[in-house]
Amino acid sequence: MIERVKLYSSLIILDINVLLDAILYFQGRIWYIGLNMRKEKIFVDLGNTIREAREKAGLKQSEVAKTANLNVTYYAQIERGEVNPSYEKLQAIMKVLKIKSLDIS
Repeated sequence: MIERVKLYSSLIILDINVLLDAILYFQGRIWYIGLNMRKEKIFVDLGNTIREAREKAGLKQSEVAKTANLNVTYYAQIERGEVNPSYEKLQAIMKVLKIKSLDIS
């Protein structure tokens, strides 16, 4: 009986440690997800700004992509905020859309 109590007590301690590790991991994961969500919002805002400029210019996605020397699918992903375009790609898009600066607040 005493051995079972020792065994059970060590399992309880083990379970508590696993639970604490899980909680710490979970909290870390939430923080990580929070950072990603803020980053993703920036990409979505950027994409919306580019889409609005394209529509205002009366151009199709394929026209902007071709003139900016980008793959059409990649350009569509930029507009949807799914990717983080390089500075050079943004400059090419801005040149096609005749945008001098992007205001993405």
